Amino acid sequence: MLTTIVSVLALTMGCTKPDRTTLANARIARQRAQADAYSLSVAQSHWQTARQNQITSLQNYWLAYYHLRRLTLYDYQRHQIINKVLQ
Repeated sequence: MLTTIVSVLALTMGCTKPDRTTLANARIARQRAQADAYSLSVAQSHWQTARQNQITSLQNYWLAYYHLRRLTLYDYQRHQIINKVLQ
């Protein structure tokens, strides 16, 4: 059941390589009949940690991008200098 919940969450939130690895580990544990509550709980915890790390990395990337843009006053998407000072 927990594997199904993790699979549904992975489909709805997008699945990255750490997510796929965690899902694969959960499936392997279940296939080996070792899918006790502890191992499934650990798999879910790893998946949540990987997902949170991905979100934090994306947030840090965009914060650094806009900070660099503000410091240089250059729009890297349009390849032009930013003339206005944003308040």
